Amino acid sequence: MYRIRLEFPTHKQYSTSALVQDAHTHSACTQLLLRNIHTVQLDECTILFESARDQSYAVLALSGSSSYTVRVLDDKS
Repeated sequence: MYRIRLEFPTHKQYSTSALVQDAHTHSACTQLLLRNIHTVQLDECTILFESARDQSYAVLALSGSSSYTVRVLDDKS
């Protein structure tokens, strides 16, 4: 399984709600689809890919966001 997780920052009294995380993740999936990378959104912050190549490209494409950090998940996560 080729997956990434978008990790959202937590501040002293504020954490990003699941609804906002879901919206950002859906937006990321749409951006990737426009680049011909097909994805499946597994939950509010996890994206599944068809290949390691797609996963690597997604990490590069999404890593510039200031709203979240991209983390690659291995099969055990």
